[in-house]
Amino acid sequence: MPALPTLGILGDQATLDRAGVIALEKYRTAAEANATIAAENAAALRAQSEAYNDLRDAGEYMNQIAAIRQEQLDLERRGRFLDRWFYRTLMVLGLAIGVTN
Repeated sequence: MPALPTLGILGDQATLDRAGVIALEKYRTAAEANATIAAENAAALRAQSEAYNDLRDAGEYMNQIAAIRQEQLDLERRGRFLDRWFYRTLMVLGLAIGVTN
C-alpha cells in the first residue's frame, strides 16, 4: 500500500501538491481494493463455515442411520436366535415323542 502523502498546513487549511494528490488517490484505490478483498475473504470464510456445518450435520445423520441399522441387525439376530431355539425345541420334543411311542 502506498504511503500517505504529507499535508502542508496553512492555518486551518490542508494542501497537497500534485504528487500528494496522486499518492492520496493511489492510497484510496489500494484501500478500496483491500476492503473488497477483505469482504470477499469474509464471504468465502462464511461459505466454508456453512459447508463445514453441513458436513458435520451429515456425519451426525450418518451416525444416527448407522445406529438404527445396528439396532435392526441386533433385532434380526435376536429373532433368528429365538427361531433357532424354537425349532430345536420342537425337534427335541418331536424326537422325545417319537422315542416314547
